[in-house]
Amino acid sequence: MLTSRQADAVIAYQVDRLSRDIVDLLASVRNWIRSGVEAHTCDIGKIESELDIVLVIKGWQGSDERIKIRERTMRGRNGKAKSGRVVGSGYAPYGYHYADGCFVIVETEAGVVRLVYRWFVNGDGDRKPMTAYAIARRLSEMGIAPPGERYDRVRVRTVLGNDMVDTATW
Repeated sequence: MLTSRQADAVIAYQVDRLSRDIVDLLASVRNWIRSGVEAHTCDIGKIESELDIVLVIKGWQGSDERIKIRERTMRGRNGKAKSGRVVGSGYAPYGYHYADGCFVIVETEAGVVRLVYRWFVNGDGDRKPMTAYAIARRLSEMGIAPPGERYDRVRVRTVLGNDMVDTATW
């Protein structure tokens, strides 16, 4: 919108909402001011120059906070992984389900996973290794549902969204 002159101002709640990269922040503010676009934030008001000391300090604090967020996130992920729990969110991979923050093998699906790998590496006994398309076709012929159709997805999303595990959906 700024490039096509559809906006006359940039307004943000705080300076770090404009950017958490100090160089990007100062360059953007300089470009906006030079092109006649006003920049305002609720914490410092109208920004008159990219050299405004309050802008520079708050921009530096935003850059520093970005580094701290990355460090805290990595520390949390590493701690979770070291404790044996799953890092990430969303649906469990085919052949597993979540229980108490860990993957638990679903034996019926694990058998399908082993079969897929065997076909992919060694073939089905009659021919060389199978392509992904051939494997998918064979599984469909066998009546094995694709991973995306293995659960009632609406119910699973609701259950995972509430951090509850309803084993009836698995």
